[in-house]
Amino acid sequence: MNNEEIKKYVADERARGVRDEDIKKELITKGWKEGDVQSVMGMGGPVPGSAPIPTGVLMSAGDLLSLSFNELKERIALIAQIMAFPVGCYVISAVMLTAAKSHPGGMYSTSFLPMILSLVGAVLSVFASIGIMKQIRSSWSLSVGDTYRVATPYFWSMVWVSILTGFAVLGGTILLVIPGIIVAIMLSFTRPAVVLDDIKGMAALSWSGELVSGIWGGIFWRLFVMGLLVFLVSLLFNLLPYIGAISALFTTPFALIYMVRLYENVKAHKGILPAQSVGKNRGMYMTLAILGALVIPVILLVGIGLGLMNAFGGGMPNNYPDTNPTSYNYNDATGNVSNPAYPLPTE
Repeated sequence: MNNEEIKKYVADERARGVRDEDIKKELITKGWKEGDVQSVMGMGGPVPGSAPIPTGVLMSAGDLLSLSFNELKERIALIAQIMAFPVGCYVISAVMLTAAKSHPGGMYSTSFLPMILSLVGAVLSVFASIGIMKQIRSSWSLSVGDTYRVATPYFWSMVWVSILTGFAVLGGTILLVIPGIIVAIMLSFTRPAVVLDDIKGMAALSWSGELVSGIWGGIFWRLFVMGLLVFLVSLLFNLLPYIGAISALFTTPFALIYMVRLYENVKAHKGILPAQSVGKNRGMYMTLAILGALVIPVILLVGIGLGLMNAFGGGMPNNYPDTNPTSYNYNDATGNVSNPAYPLPTE
């Protein structure tokens, strides 16, 4: 097979839901060199079919924004179809909640349907996010159905690494806000690592940290610019009813494209492979994740304790008399004025 045949083979295997690592192993067992396979599959180099990405330097925030916007514009029809499912659930849920507030006692006021739809939307959002990253890697060669199907094997790995990342960031925040921000940036590539390089669990945290190591400031700036733009666009959309949820049709895919392009660019810039770095600082991230996980039950116990104190304290009778002598009770029938604590002065 020549390179074009391998690219087609890789695209076909990805469309069937085969993991990149399994495709890579199959090609290597057939006699292909690992470096050639990685080059064709975009593992450690530019994504096949994408705009060329500089390999020696980090792309600027402006270049990443331009590249991501152009890719979003070119694939907007397919992206809108992929995102229609989760966004549709959010919009319908918002309409139902608005109806419940406007008509208390109506059919939606006691219904769990809006909450169920929001939960379904959240699950579909995870599938859509994974699928869009797979679309980017496969040069947008998958159908809408295949987008969700190839995402299925990665769903629980994505959920688990998101939980670990959240705990680790919380653990860093406990130490102080600044360490929390540092950890959040260090772990910003955990999700692309799961989907694009099939790295799971704590290994994804270790790999992300190694990629960001030494270029933390540059990654922070690029993520800050993208995050600020997405925030402002979402804020603008939220000025109109129900449009806020619809903005996710564009903002979520844009952020995903930006992150994937940055991830691939950083890998090429660092010139390292996951196998060389997945074990570094693993103990530190595991410690932070455990610390963050322990904080949640502590917060719950403190909240329960404060609630009980408030309940018993607020229920205690007030045995003190009214110390305001002007707090009189007026009897409309007789016109007399009296105060239980302070008798009226007699003439």
